[in-house]
Amino acid sequence: MASYFLGQPPSDDGATCKSRSFSVPIAYRMQTLAKFVSRRWWAVMLFWAVAVALLRGFAPAWDDVTHDGNLAFLPADRPSVIGEQWLEEAFPYDRAKSQIVIVVAREDRSLEMGDFAVGYDLARRFRNLQGAAAMGRAAELDASANAAREKHDQVAANKWAERADRNRQSALAAFDEAVLFDELLYEHADELRDANAEGDDSLAIERLAEAYWNRALVRESLGEKDAAAEDRRIAKLLDPESANADDEPLPHNAKNWPLLDVWTWRDGLLGKKLGDGNRHARLIILQLSNEFMDTGNMQLIEDVERVVDDVRRTAPRLTDAGLRIGLSGSAAIGGDMRRAAAAGIKNTELFTLLLVLVILTVVYRSPLLVAVPLISIAVAFLASTSLVALLTQLDQLPGFSWWSLKIFTTSRIFIVAILFGAGTDYCLFLIARYREELAHCGSAELAVQRALSGVGDALAASALTTILGLAMMWFADFGKFHYTGPMIGLCLVITLLTCVTLTPALLRVAGKRVFWPTRLESYGNPKSTSTAQRVWQWMARAIVTRPGLVLCVSLVLLAPLAGFGYSQSDHVTYDFAADLSSDWPSRQGTELLEQYFPVGESGPLTVLVRRPEGRFDDEAGRQQLTTLTEAMYVDGVKAVRSLTDPLGEFRPGQRTGASASRAWRRWMLAHRDRTNELFVAQNGENAGKIARFDIILRDDPFSVAAAETLARVDDRLHQLATDDSAWRGVRFAYAGTTAGIRDLRAVTRTDNARIQILVVAAVFLVLLVILRRPVICVYMMATVLLSYYVTMGLTHLYFGWVYGDSYQGLDWKAPLFLFVILVAVGQDYNVYLATRVFEEQGSFGLFAGLRRAIVSTGGIITSCGVIMAGTFVSMTSGSWAAYLPDWLPGKGWLFVQAGTLRGIAELGFALALGVLLDTFVVRPVLVPAFMALQARWMAGREQRLSAAAYAYENSTRISS
Repeated sequence: MASYFLGQPPSDDGATCKSRSFSVPIAYRMQTLAKFVSRRWWAVMLFWAVAVALLRGFAPAWDDVTHDGNLAFLPADRPSVIGEQWLEEAFPYDRAKSQIVIVVAREDRSLEMGDFAVGYDLARRFRNLQGAAAMGRAAELDASANAAREKHDQVAANKWAERADRNRQSALAAFDEAVLFDELLYEHADELRDANAEGDDSLAIERLAEAYWNRALVRESLGEKDAAAEDRRIAKLLDPESANADDEPLPHNAKNWPLLDVWTWRDGLLGKKLGDGNRHARLIILQLSNEFMDTGNMQLIEDVERVVDDVRRTAPRLTDAGLRIGLSGSAAIGGDMRRAAAAGIKNTELFTLLLVLVILTVVYRSPLLVAVPLISIAVAFLASTSLVALLTQLDQLPGFSWWSLKIFTTSRIFIVAILFGAGTDYCLFLIARYREELAHCGSAELAVQRALSGVGDALAASALTTILGLAMMWFADFGKFHYTGPMIGLCLVITLLTCVTLTPALLRVAGKRVFWPTRLESYGNPKSTSTAQRVWQWMARAIVTRPGLVLCVSLVLLAPLAGFGYSQSDHVTYDFAADLSSDWPSRQGTELLEQYFPVGESGPLTVLVRRPEGRFDDEAGRQQLTTLTEAMYVDGVKAVRSLTDPLGEFRPGQRTGASASRAWRRWMLAHRDRTNELFVAQNGENAGKIARFDIILRDDPFSVAAAETLARVDDRLHQLATDDSAWRGVRFAYAGTTAGIRDLRAVTRTDNARIQILVVAAVFLVLLVILRRPVICVYMMATVLLSYYVTMGLTHLYFGWVYGDSYQGLDWKAPLFLFVILVAVGQDYNVYLATRVFEEQGSFGLFAGLRRAIVSTGGIITSCGVIMAGTFVSMTSGSWAAYLPDWLPGKGWLFVQAGTLRGIAELGFALALGVLLDTFVVRPVLVPAFMALQARWMAGREQRLSAAAYAYENSTRISS
């Protein structure tokens, strides 16, 4: 089986211990390193052991330094980033960046009192958590105020102290609401228990003593001693263990929650909009300070789910079956995406390791030969990830404030797949050459030295194409691209260093024993011919004999797919919600929400308007706000909430007098202090200068349709702000999920075009330096570009078939990562082949050398390609659980969470397909066929030159 993958090495025609040197100049030679490693193998092993120990000891844990969130890494000049800054400055107490929407719904009938009681249970718990979070923020602000006082900065101290007091007042209001909901719930439960004929005590509902205890704490901090004492008494009465509690808000973890506010259907300002007209559903909206893909949202969603699960368990005491509680909103979707990414990382790591182990076992059938690559890759992985984690903290050292390196949760998936794939490939090439040399020489020291000298340059050169290709992502404006590419490239540098130092050192120690129980002699026997070698010999003869026919047939078959792939280059989706499978709670909650409410309620679009002169909070300003509110009602807008229409009930042309009660409510809401604080800046230099509008979109905030609606709003507003209008000088900015995704789309499209050009240029220059043959280099670049577009075409066709009508295109990240990795990695195999071709042609001639190179590299490159493709396939492993039977042993252990991010699965599939295409079509067919045609042309030119020289010599002889 091993020979099937690797084939047999060609005979050296009696040469013994002959050192093979490439005829092509290479930038870096490996002879000195090879001699050092073969003679000082113990020093190499000691170095890596110490290096890994030190790096692991000093580096922070990977998860402690990872970031996430796509919108948080947009360039600072994007409208959504400016909008978030304005929101922070003008509305520091209402700066929600994402939401969790809790849906309480019943499909079979209208909600009844018992159903509302379940809602009260949810509301009291989350109001209490909101108050505890506000107390936590107040404590942090007090610490900042004290620090400012120590620095004698009284202005800053007053600012922090004012914000701390504001948070304490917010906490008190939240605890008041929590107590109110607790009392409403208790009254209903008490009535229900009394109405029960048997007086069932199991219907009793546990009171929320925490709310009273927390309110006592905040009242004490505000100087309300008597009221605080009464709350403490009630808390101890409801829960005697409260007497043992410390002076911290309960629960203790709530003080770190990013929970700014909780909106319920009983809210005096927006409550009317949180219930459907048929009384089938009610909403509770948690307003969060985190961006929807923030790292902390994964833990937050788990905490929220625990609260909801507790309520679900007590719900049967209050109402009958059929009541549904779902989670939706941008933060719920972002949190589930984070959890799906974490599950994908676990599955990728596990299945990559298993796959590499299986393939190495099948290929080598030798425990030591399996162990050598695994040890090398493990060392490379530990060293590189620890080094990267350590480098993220470099900016904390004096003089390194300019340094910036960030790592992301999903980056680990690429590191695992690429490092294990590339590292295994490097080891396989080195081991194959080591086996050849050892069979010829018999000396482990000489074999290691000559194997590393023979393939070390090719390994370094081929790795350089991948490393530089990934490094070109540094020029991206989008932060995730900007950091991820160079970071993976750095990890590959460590992997290469490991494979050209530690791997040969391990081989040197093991000697011939590394092949046990396989007989080494069989590999060097020229009379031994495997089936695989016969296949490669047949292919080599066919390609060298009929290169034009082989090339034309291949191109005719591939061209239609490449054309289709090129036409679909921009067919991508930025719908983050679609990245999750239907099994995730946020997808199910969103579907429940859409049955009763505009889906835009889960993520409103915030428009911020800044004017240089005048104010929005006087009578003239209110009139202008009314004009702006009406102007924003473009196609796709469900409602616009502003200072003059807080509920978004009055569309343009709708007469206010048509409903006296609604008009009166609108006027009352518009003049409430809370309304003013929500929609017009109140403090500092921005007071009255910045107005806020919340737009409820008709479509999903993540969808393309929502982005198109935003574009229409933007166009309408800029039409108003002409030079000759009253709005001259007014600036507009946007915040929220839809605004961020629009900017993300614009930035990444520009990045894609820029990086593709840079990657092609960088890889081409590397090839030119390595091979020094411009025509071959241009052709190689053309083949990998062809491979990329064929892969794109096949991937679109496959997922279009899998997803059917719901297919919106590939995930937005897939085309760029696919391009960079395929173009860079694809050239690895071309470099391996080309360097061997030139080496063999130098010894055996153009055609014989080409045939020998195809045969000698066919098996090993195929093995490497299969391994690399397998590591990319492991990126799709999170989606396998849906297709496996439940009775399969180990399914629950192997798949912690069913489903992975759809985009990761799509990219893994495309990368595996592209690598296999390079392995079985580009490298063994397209490149050798072209080289055969070139060899024919060169041979013909030599014949013509020889004939011309012969004719000239004859003519000279005759004339003389």
